[in-house]
Amino acid sequence: CTEAGHRVALAFARVQAASGGGHASVLNTLKAEVSPATTKAIAKHFTQCDGITNPLHAFRLAQVRAFGPDHGDAVLEGVCAARLGASLGTGAEEVFAHSAIQWVCQHAGALQEASAVAHALDYFCEMYRTDDDFTVFGRTPKTVAAAIDAYEASTLHFDDDERFQANPRNIRPLFETAATIPAGTKLRVPYDPQVYELGGSGQLGADSATIRVAEILSLRRLVYEGQQLGNCLENKYRSQVKYISRARQRVSSFWSLTKQVDGEKTPQHLCLIEVWHLRSGNIIRQAEGPRPRTIPGPEAWYWLSTWCGREEVDLSTWDCYS
Repeated sequence: CTEAGHRVALAFARVQAASGGGHASVLNTLKAEVSPATTKAIAKHFTQCDGITNPLHAFRLAQVRAFGPDHGDAVLEGVCAARLGASLGTGAEEVFAHSAIQWVCQHAGALQEASAVAHALDYFCEMYRTDDDFTVFGRTPKTVAAAIDAYEASTLHFDDDERFQANPRNIRPLFETAATIPAGTKLRVPYDPQVYELGGSGQLGADSATIRVAEILSLRRLVYEGQQLGNCLENKYRSQVKYISRARQRVSSFWSLTKQVDGEKTPQHLCLIEVWHLRSGNIIRQAEGPRPRTIPGPEAWYWLSTWCGREEVDLSTWDCYS
């Protein structure tokens, strides 16, 4: 057990001993041992957290519920996933944490995802460690998101290569040999007014090819994909930081769509794809084709649609300006 874990265990053991022995109320012992900002509402909800074996999580959930009983699972999960869910601070730090939790509760609709809640709380606590005059009041989700981006750009460290974990939703790759697009297929790519016909003699998709959608599991592979599409990430530090941050949080996964015509030695890189893993499901956030076009070509859109349909990924959310 870590030192932080020992401090948590000791604090709540004292709460149980004092309140259970009748020496003091739950409210007063929580104020003395856990957080001076504990209110009657927090103490009440803390005693009603049946089935939660982690006492610190029970306390954090009680803090959330004290600000309103209707906060969704995203806020509850996000608060416990943040560093606040693993350690107790000093008295002053816990008073600040109380205000930070209040802020995420107030802006739960804008934050939406547990990862965004946890990210905001970790950022707030880090800023308070830097400056004890820091306050969350008067800040909006938009300004906080911009501040987090700037902070990560100056503090997040990574090597020339970093391994990514596989996507957390068990989305499967696509690998099809001797693949063709049925003749007479017509489609439109969003933001492109033209209607394309595919699969017929001399048309895109008519030649037998190996089609692959492969998950990108390292920074070096992601940079390579950008090079193949003419959108080089190699010297774009801020872009790399954003990708790595999302990969570390496991809120995004990255995929490469390639086509290798039978008899050719090297594949064509058709599209770089980013899937966001939200509570409501998996959605396409970015899908970028080769420059100068940048939006996926019609053949890429056909196979992207095929893969998304099979894996139940929402393609309608794609925005070429994201």
